Amino acid sequence: MKTGDPVASFSASRSADGVLRQAAGSAGPSTAADAHRLERLSWQQVRHLDKRRALVVLPLGSTEQHGPHLPIATDAIIADRVLDSALAKLRPGTAVWRLPCLPYGKSNEHRGFPGTLSLSLPTFYQVIREVAQGVSEAGFQRLALFSGHGGNSAVMAVAARDLEVETDLTCFCIDPGIQLEVADDISERERAQGFHAGQVETSLMLALIPELVDVELAVAEFPDIGPDDIGLTGPSRRAWITADWSTSGVFGDATLASRAQGERLLEALSEKLAREFERMAAT
Repeated sequence: MKTGDPVASFSASRSADGVLRQAAGSAGPSTAADAHRLERLSWQQVRHLDKRRALVVLPLGSTEQHGPHLPIATDAIIADRVLDSALAKLRPGTAVWRLPCLPYGKSNEHRGFPGTLSLSLPTFYQVIREVAQGVSEAGFQRLALFSGHGGNSAVMAVAARDLEVETDLTCFCIDPGIQLEVADDISERERAQGFHAGQVETSLMLALIPELVDVELAVAEFPDIGPDDIGLTGPSRRAWITADWSTSGVFGDATLASRAQGERLLEALSEKLAREFERMAAT
């Protein structure tokens, strides 16, 4: 090893539990989720982590319109806060490390609504690949892409498959559709068509940052799709842009949202994600 090699000067390997505890306490007041933030570690600490049963999670958000009542950062906020809630529910000693949330995604379906900022397909794809490359070069073997925005899902799936082929990473994808999976008190119409700024997302935001929700501006708007028409979701679907189907930017009934429902959703969603992350780390 070369004289003066910075790696050689850091010889004390730390256990995952030890590094988790140090990360949690290194920057003043913290939460249980802060202990899982990879960016709080030094490069030496990252190098010496036990990565044999470790998972890195890259949260993917967006900056795009969410109707008249929600902020344009809604998807990024939900991805970031729900991930933290899930990390706080991990069993002790589970080595799951999160990265900072990417606040931009593939959002050109919302073009025409001020505030929407979208990355092109090649740019978004390449950002995922290059972040993943750094994860792989650090010695990690597992990467989960966790998206709060449905428009990211197709690109995320292609990137994960390519990374599986071209790197040593085992890749996983978690779509925002998982939010609807745990929602047990919504109508079938909401479950089928309430996929943007509707009851579920609005309820989650009321639970997470209620001061950013203007409930007086909440609306109910569903796409006008007949029983014989090709829908916007499902295994057989048509391509779409929001402005063709919604004047408000909402798909669903945001007027039915409540903070109580959001708190139930957050609890169920974070519990489900925690168990999924544990399974991924052990794969």
